[in-house]
Amino acid sequence: MKAAVFAYERPGDLAAALALVGQTDRVGKIIAGGQSLGPMLNLRLVEPDLMIDISSLDELKQASRIGDDLVLGACVTHSDIEDGRIPDVTQGAMARVAAGRFGQGVGSQADALAAQADATRTSVERLRLQRELHNAIAILNTLLARSPSSPLAEPLSLGPLPPVPTIDALLDRVQQANPVLLAQNARVRSAEAERELARKDWYPDITLGAGSQTNAGSWGYAASIGIKIPLQWGALESAEQEADANLGAARWRLAASTAEIQGDLAQALAALSAAKEMGAARRGQLVPQLTAAYKSALAEYASGRGDLNPTLESVHRLHDTELELLDTDVEGQAGLAMIERLLGGSL
Repeated sequence: MKAAVFAYERPGDLAAALALVGQTDRVGKIIAGGQSLGPMLNLRLVEPDLMIDISSLDELKQASRIGDDLVLGACVTHSDIEDGRIPDVTQGAMARVAAGRFGQGVGSQADALAAQADATRTSVERLRLQRELHNAIAILNTLLARSPSSPLAEPLSLGPLPPVPTIDALLDRVQQANPVLLAQNARVRSAEAERELARKDWYPDITLGAGSQTNAGSWGYAASIGIKIPLQWGALESAEQEADANLGAARWRLAASTAEIQGDLAQALAALSAAKEMGAARRGQLVPQLTAAYKSALAEYASGRGDLNPTLESVHRLHDTELELLDTDVEGQAGLAMIERLLGGSL
């Protein structure tokens, strides 16, 4: 048997979902996972006119503590709690549960102690991450010339990394757009012009003139020619040598800046390329594998066929890998930012 015909809506926020629920012209049912409602629909034990899917509502995926109450959103799943996708607002409640199971004779003392030790380890790790967060906020505020404790906007998720270009393509763009190289090239051209002027000082200046004139009441034409011969040979030679030295220094600074920028560009490009490859391997293979291993270990422990320690170790490996993945993404974004700074624009 299959379900009767019904309409399906997937609201984008909680207000839209409540508006659908409040409709009086048709009977609606809320669905999130469907493990219970699905079989009932197929058996036609319920025949709603409208199915309202709330599984994508972020407002219902939050966890918080209000006074002595622990509030879990309607769409928070067991896997969200197990995989750490929501904040640990229980503050070690699972360790207390394990201790209670041991007191009732259901769990072992080793499991209770291991759970308490893991809760302590998690607290220490949280403090370390909070310290790094505060340090990063202070550094950013210092760069912005603000008070170290000034609040910052909530960080957005990291954007995707672009395709990795070739080093030759980047070098061509750097030569044309890098501000440092453009300034150094301008200095070289200026030094070349100064040297050309210094060399011209060696040649005589010739001045020609023509015009009309009157002499003793008679009118006529006159022409003149003037020659200025440089006599300060030592000064002119020194000026030309100085111009040559300035040009050599400008070209050396240009070559040094070019070599430094090329080295920085190659290093940033290597970081971007490595981050893309490592991120793809961790995200596409390692994280799913460790997630499956953790869920398997957890299922064995829940069924009484496994120990707690392997379960804790599996979730630690998964957590460490996720942190490594985040570090990899940050390194890739840092490499991208370096490339764009050297290019003087977006990649």
